[in-house]
Amino acid sequence: MRSAIDDADRRIRAPAGDSEGVRTTPLIRSPRLERELACRRLRLKLECIQSSGSFKLRGATYAVERHHQRDGRCVFVASSAGNHGLGLAVAAANRGHRCHVFMPTTAPLTKKLAIERYATEIHLQGDGFDATQRIAKDFAAARGYTYVHPFNDLDVVAGQGTIGLELIAQMDEAGEDPPDFLVVPCGGGGLLAGIAIAVEERWPATRIVAVEPREIPSLTAAFRQGAPRAIEGKPTIADGVAVAEVGDRVFPILADRVDASDVWTVPEDLVAAAIAKCVEDVRVVAEGAGALPLAGVMQRQALDPELFRRRSIILLVSGGNLDITALSKVLQRGLELQQRRTHFHITVPDVPGKLAEITSLLAALRLNIIDLRHARNTDRASFGYAEVDVVIETEGAGHAAEVEAKIRAARFNLSP
Repeated sequence: MRSAIDDADRRIRAPAGDSEGVRTTPLIRSPRLERELACRRLRLKLECIQSSGSFKLRGATYAVERHHQRDGRCVFVASSAGNHGLGLAVAAANRGHRCHVFMPTTAPLTKKLAIERYATEIHLQGDGFDATQRIAKDFAAARGYTYVHPFNDLDVVAGQGTIGLELIAQMDEAGEDPPDFLVVPCGGGGLLAGIAIAVEERWPATRIVAVEPREIPSLTAAFRQGAPRAIEGKPTIADGVAVAEVGDRVFPILADRVDASDVWTVPEDLVAAAIAKCVEDVRVVAEGAGALPLAGVMQRQALDPELFRRRSIILLVSGGNLDITALSKVLQRGLELQQRRTHFHITVPDVPGKLAEITSLLAALRLNIIDLRHARNTDRASFGYAEVDVVIETEGAGHAAEVEAKIRAARFNLSP
């Protein structure tokens, strides 16, 4: 496999000035996150600014190159939550091939619109990735088309492994030792497998960590069973890794190179908080899957504040194809989780002047009101009382607690 990764690295690079091909993506430091985690170095590998918006273009391009050698007129088929479909559509278009992309009916609009620019046809079929994949495979087999699996394909794995070669070269150029932790999002396992193979010889002491959403922990299940097993998952904001079963071709690679204790699962709220932190602290838009590594590190640091102290970390931000509407909701949720926006529910006597007293108190505390609703005669409030729901900007958990104490000291009745 290592020779295939080297071959992919030679063959997939876009010519100078080609904005549609595979680029070398930046590896940047985040001093702010370093201070928060008390680590020596924290770097982020920004595959989210790859020309297709995710790392998937690498594996798709190598797969297309290999099939193009054998048959210059083949038609490609992909099943995808979005990123692999876009990667394969772009790679096929670059080589002059037709490409059909199958997506679940719940696929994000942003990814669908992006794929429409390149694909021969988009088929919205299936309630989730696995159902869509079965439909796509049947479609390809019936017509003699070439189906390219998003992760359980060794050409795809080799293409994703080129990220590992880039990381080694970038760290060497910076004069840095190998990282203590290399943290990678995981769904089907193709990305993780490719990177693990690419770095194992040069970085033998590096802990390779996989992070997956708690809603659908397919790699955790595979390690528990000793082999890939389909699991029942739930919808997740990290839709790019919402895969019910790890690939059977990639799992043996992972079992040899990743320790089961280094497979971390994170809850949805923490993924939302990580997306918000990427935007605010790193100035980078990461989709849910791309924010998983930061979410995993945030979770572990809270459990063990010494884990990352004086250590070096690389986080792979795998993609940035996040729907604008979803981004707005996620940022709002992230601010709430950090208690940067705090919601107070206050019950007051339904008499003139009480609402003004609340707003005057908040003004005296120099607090910015984001939203305020005043309701009379509600089911929750007793007769003769009114409810005031107010959302204010706060600086974090400590500040929110101080504000709550001052509201209570002013004899206002707070309720959940």
